[in-house]
Amino acid sequence: MRRFISSLLMILIFCVVSMGASHAQIIDLESFGNGPFPGPELPAGQTNQVYYVPDQPAIFVNPAQLDSNNILSNGILDDGEYVLATDSQQGFVNWASIGDNTTGTGYMMLINADDSAASEFYRRRVTLTTNSNFDLIIHAVNVNSQGDFDFCTNNAGALILPNIRMQIQAPDGTVIGSADTGDIAFNPTPEWQQFI
Repeated sequence: MRRFISSLLMILIFCVVSMGASHAQIIDLESFGNGPFPGPELPAGQTNQVYYVPDQPAIFVNPAQLDSNNILSNGILDDGEYVLATDSQQGFVNWASIGDNTTGTGYMMLINADDSAASEFYRRRVTLTTNSNFDLIIHAVNVNSQGDFDFCTNNAGALILPNIRMQIQAPDGTVIGSADTGDIAFNPTPEWQQFI
């Protein structure tokens, strides 16, 4: 049976290097750009998720259109898939509608992570200044609508809240620092949250 899980959007990833007590410089910013839906596939090595190309634009899902496993053959960003979208409902029409965190109309990385195991959904190499302090900052949101949240809550094992681990690694793979967002809670009115 297909499990509907709480999904998340991620729009803005940047690394800030502190240059002193009162100065900071953004050294890398990922906004994913803008354009028509769907956005382009990410370059090789930036994600291990499968690029989602909808068969048709997402449409309102009438329960009569679902099969016995609650699956609609198209219009659903499935487990382990991602797409660059301009609205969260482009991944699944029953999710809450929210645009990107910067302009509201650009691309954001919409992810329905595979719930079977922890998976790396985004990786980016940046060059940092030696012996400097830096922060990795992301913006993320849980995009469940009230109806989707209620459905998932009322079906045992169907609700899995997103929890993101951020890591900064040396070129040899040694973890220099890491942090977890903790469970990103459902909010009836989804709002972007910043995590450092």
